[in-house]
Amino acid sequence: MIEAGVEVIDELSMAIEKLNKYNDIDVIMMDCIGYNQDMKSKVSMGTGKPVVLARTMIARVLGEMLNQ
Repeated sequence: MIEAGVEVIDELSMAIEKLNKYNDIDVIMMDCIGYNQDMKSKVSMGTGKPVVLARTMIARVLGEMLNQ
């Protein structure tokens, strides 16, 4: 039996390996609202690249819109 958390970590590890094969990546966009800060940190540390979470981008854009 594979726990959901373990499966996600394995998928992130595989994604990090794939991303590290490319030299032309400037920023990584994690485009699922289900990705969290821990996952972002793991990807950022594993790739050495800046990472943006979809939920963060949405929150900031909404914050800008509501503060106008």
